[in-house]
Parts: sequence; structure tokens; C-alpha cells
Amino acid sequence: MSAIPIADLLNEAVCYACYAPGSVPELAKLALLSRIASAASTGMVITSLSSGFSTADTASYTTDTAFQPAPNTLLLAFIMSERGLSTQVAPVTVTGNGLTWVLVESLPNTIIERFRVTVYQSMGSAPTNDVLTVGYGATPIVIINHMIQVVQITNVNTSGTNGSGAVVQHLTAITGLANPTATLTAPVNTNGLNTIIGFAGCNGGNPFGATPESGWIELYDTGQLTLGACCVYQPNTLDNSVTLVKATTARTVIVAIEVKSVLS
Repeated sequence: MSAIPIADLLNEAVCYACYAPGSVPELAKLALLSRIASAASTGMVITSLSSGFSTADTASYTTDTAFQPAPNTLLLAFIMSERGLSTQVAPVTVTGNGLTWVLVESLPNTIIERFRVTVYQSMGSAPTNDVLTVGYGATPIVIINHMIQVVQITNVNTSGTNGSGAVVQHLTAITGLANPTATLTAPVNTNGLNTIIGFAGCNGGNPFGATPESGWIELYDTGQLTLGACCVYQPNTLDNSVTLVKATTARTVIVAIEVKSVLS
């Protein structure tokens, strides 16, 4: 069942205030206050579930540890690969936790310092304890550096399938400038209840070495060999630009996603 947006509950409270004193039963007022408190307590919680690092050239890669997501939460898998050839291949399969994983974005950096950033999403009512496996279909594929990060977001919209109701919009941006930025269209929820999350990868920084903007939260900043990766997010926001404060320049790919709250 979808939750009633907190903004609608607050509007109901304003309407109550317009009534003549004593015309609204005290029990009705208390019930409304309880619903507002319940809605306010269901903000999104974002956590890192597992990660995987490898420098082997193999047909598939897994997270270093198994993990069991909570039911009906949005799962986002950030995958970064570096290949010792000009063409940067994309994952063929992403499996794990008894779930269906769906591609969100995949973009290669093809100018110098070559690498690819890919993000998959999933959601399910009964996920299992498992590793995430990223498959490339054949070996050798000359991958020399590979990273996986799995993120869980709670209290999201659960409509649709495999997290489709929770992912409102997304895009990729590629830049070689300092302070790399990816800008979504204006947030779909004008009440500012949704969360914007950004995944970024670069070749030339280990760790990535960025500072989140004011009001943003850094979930991780990591790397392996010459690759760097980070994740930042801002809950309950109307800010649609993911900016990573970083003075040094490096080819950077950013995936920006707007996540819909259960309250939206």
C-alpha cells in the first residue's frame, strides 16, 4: 500500500486549523498527528552492502562478501571496469540474491585512460543471501581492473517491477574538467521528498578524492590501481545537480539518479 505523502497530511492539518474551535474531534486531531509522525519517520536510509575488487582477467567477477538485502528496498550496483584495449566492454549479465537485475546506465570513457561505468538496479520481496556476480560472457577479455559497489536504499516507492517505480529518472555525464557535474531535469517531486544519488568513476585517482557539496553526503570514496570511484547523495532535495568538488582534472563518468520516496 502506498503511503500518503507527508505534504498532503500537512495540508490536511492546515484545513483542520480553518475549522471553528471544537468542530474537529480531538481523536481526529490525534490520529492526524500520528499519521504525520509516521510519515516523517520513513525517510530514505542509504547504506553500502558489499563491494568487490579484482585485477584478474576472467569471465566474471563477484562481490568479496555475500549480503542479504532487506525486502522491497532499491538496490543499485555500481560496476567499473578497465580493459587493456581500446574497446570497453559492458557486462553481459548481472545476477545474485534471487533477484532480477536491470540495466540503468552504461557509458565508456573512450578518450585516453579508458574505462566503463555501469549501474544496475533491482528490488524484490524475498532477496536471498548471496554474492553479486557480474558476467562478461567470455575470457580472456583483457580486463585489468574491476570494481563493484552495491548500495541499498530503504523507504522507496515499491510500484512497478525490479525497482522501476523507485527510479524516477537517470542520466550519465562524462567530463575531463575539475568539479565534475551531472545535471538531471528538475526533480519530479516538487515537495522535495526524493533523493538524488550520484555514482562516479575516474581513471587517475585512487581513491577518487572528491568532496561532496554542502548538504550532500558521501557514501564511499575508494579505488584500485589507477581507478577511483565514489558515491554521494542528498536526501529530501530539489537539487538536481550532482557535483563532485575536486580540483584535479581526470576523465570522469557520473551516473545521476533520482530515487522516489515512499512518501511521494
